[in-house]
This record gives sequence, structure tokens and C-alpha cells, in this order.
Amino acid sequence: MISLRKNNPINGQTSVIYDAIVTADIALPLVSDVYGEPLRSDKYSKVRIQCCPGELGEFTSAKLSSIIAERKVRSYDVPQGLLICYPADLRVLVERSGRLVTLDYDKSSNEASGTAISISVNMALAVSALLRRRIPLHAAGVSIEGRSVGFLAPSGTGKSTLLSYLLGDGAVFLSDDVIVIDRIGNEMVCFPSCMLHAKLDKDMAERRCLRQEDLTELIPGSEEYWCPVSLNDRIINPSPLHCLFYLKPQYMAPDPAYLVMHQAQKGEYLNILMANTQGLNLAQTIIDGWTVIRQFEDIAATTPLFVVEYARSLHIIPSLARLIKQTSAMYSGQEE
Repeated sequence: MISLRKNNPINGQTSVIYDAIVTADIALPLVSDVYGEPLRSDKYSKVRIQCCPGELGEFTSAKLSSIIAERKVRSYDVPQGLLICYPADLRVLVERSGRLVTLDYDKSSNEASGTAISISVNMALAVSALLRRRIPLHAAGVSIEGRSVGFLAPSGTGKSTLLSYLLGDGAVFLSDDVIVIDRIGNEMVCFPSCMLHAKLDKDMAERRCLRQEDLTELIPGSEEYWCPVSLNDRIINPSPLHCLFYLKPQYMAPDPAYLVMHQAQKGEYLNILMANTQGLNLAQTIIDGWTVIRQFEDIAATTPLFVVEYARSLHIIPSLARLIKQTSAMYSGQEE
């Protein structure tokens, strides 16, 4: 059992994010009331995030690992690990051990600083988890009556709206962006975001009657904000993963009440995991692909995944939330 202390003997800020005890040179968006709480696991890894302006360069001689064209992101397999290059001269090096992340950006720029923070707690720690042989799913998650449930979906498809509705209906916050999965003993366990703030877009902040001036914007002009979630409203310890849902909103649904669900079988399940593992596309040349496939198979063998298609509308959210609650209860033998 670990009790995290706010005063850290190493220079920097110490926190617990996903499956890592993180020491960082930069100010991360953290909930301070978790300090002193017992963390009931010895499965955390120590990860250092350091800022070294001017230390990382992009070299055409390096082995190109991946390009995400729409975001102009490049990744390179370099001797030290994985070098990820973003627009605006932001570079991130995740060492092969997964235990050291180096950032190179213009610290005098608010935009570059905001982007560096967002990438550190999202993509960099996800790649770090992959290199430490854990699976970081691009997912939101809640605990419903003590059952940990994850929602897989591409960005912009409504999982944050569903998450907000479930939280208002009695669920407890796990994460809104990444959930790290690992087998511990006989259980598939998910690590929550723990101390990390939640993220809200402008519309969701307005629906929750939150004033934008009371929130911290991720990146200037992005209209996305960091939003604290108190200790009483969040899960901070790893917990068994009960089930997963893959959300597929239909923009051209014939019926505004359209809502259907089926349980994914192995082939479909593995494809969904592959498409929704954060950082996998960037790190594909630096990780052991067969190990990742075996981990996917392990998840598929122990945790049900349900594919949900529904009309893309705010009006369907209550029905969608009710379906998810009923399904998670049914697979516990506690049908509501």
C-alpha cells in the first residue's frame, strides 16, 4: 500500500496518473485532495517527465515509425526510444523502458506549454504504458454500483456527453480519456486517471453551468478545459474491469430512437482493441506486436465487450445510459 506525499525528495511535482507514479518538471492539472490517500497496489511504475528545451531534434536519417497526416504528427524509432514530433516545434521522447519522458518545446509560449501538458498526460504516458507492457485504451470510464465500465469511441463521438450524464446519475468517475489495462493475478484490472483533472469542452461546461473563467483552458483558443473532480466523486485505486462498450453513433440513423447492441466476438473484439489503443499507431515499430496481440486476446477472454449503435442525438443519451447500466448489472447477476 502506498500513501503519496506531496513533498517529494526529487525536484519536481509527484503525482499518480493511470498506472504510474509520475515526477514531472512541469505543472500538471492535478486534484490535490488525493495526497495522503492510500493507494492499494504495488503495481505502479515510476515515470519521470523532464523538460529539456533544445535537446531533441528531428532527423531525416531516423527510422520513421508512423505519420498521422491529419494532425501532422510524426514518430521515429530512435536508439533511445520513440521520438514523437508535433507541430509548433514540440518533440517528445519516450525512452524504451517507458520510465522517462523528455519534452522539448518553447516554454515562453502559452500554446506550446498547454500542448506539452496535454500530450504528457495523454499520448506520452500511453506510449510509456505500452512500452511497460500494459494496454492504454482510448476510453472514458465510470464505476456503476462498484462495477468498473469503459467506453471506447473515437474523439468527438459523444463519450464525454455520456460520461457526464452517467456521473449525474450516480456513477463515479474513473477517467475521461485513457484507461490503462493489465492482468494482475486472475483479474483484468483497470487503472483510473487517479489525480488527473477531467476534460470538458465548451458545450459540456455550459450544460454543467460551469463558468469558463473558473476553468483552465487546455490550450489557448481550444475551448477545452481542465475540470477538477473531487476525491469523493472519483475512483483512485485500480479495480477489476467489469465490461467494455464500443460506441458507434449513427449520423444518418433512420429513427431518432435507434439503439441496438450486440456482444463482440473475438475477431471484431480484437479489431476494436487495436483501433482504440492509445499510441499504438505511433509506437508500432518499437513494441512487440505479438505481445500486444496476446494481451488483447487475454482481455477478450476475460471481459465482455458490447458494440452499441445509436442515433447521434442528445435525446438518446438517457436510453443509452440506461442500457449500459442494465447490461453491466446483468453480467453481475444483479439485473436492475
